[in-house]
Amino acid sequence: MARRRSRRVIARFWRVEDRHSAARYDGLDIVALSLGWVNMEAHDGNERRILYRALEDHLDWSNRNPTPFISVYAHRDAAYADAERRVREDRMDVVVTEIVIREEDIGGQRSRIRFRQVRKLARENHLRIPPRAWHNSKEEFVFLHRIPGRTIVQRTHWD
Repeated sequence: MARRRSRRVIARFWRVEDRHSAARYDGLDIVALSLGWVNMEAHDGNERRILYRALEDHLDWSNRNPTPFISVYAHRDAAYADAERRVREDRMDVVVTEIVIREEDIGGQRSRIRFRQVRKLARENHLRIPPRAWHNSKEEFVFLHRIPGRTIVQRTHWD
């Protein structure tokens, strides 16, 4: 008997990007500019130092070095407010992408999508979120390396 794939929604996110965003939609997936190795579950040693540094760089908005993380919002209103702010600031090519994670997207090593809530990840790693990023971090999650196209429901251009 064939095994039926679950369609149960685990989480829904919204990503805001513009022409200068560090992670980009490549026509299929949303991809981080850095594919450097990071263990998001690291608890000690060198793996934790690598995670700490990558997250610290990601949360530093003045940092222009690519990180392996892709920021998303857990609430549509937060994403829409960010998109509207970017448009007011005359940012080009502002897009809001809706992402739906289903049960089958998080199971198994091959298809596993890795994501974590930013404040929780920072707290676990004793990392202080910079004041400038604090407000956004309330609804922020980060994905590691890639958000697969199969999870993208809709892309809306803002102007």
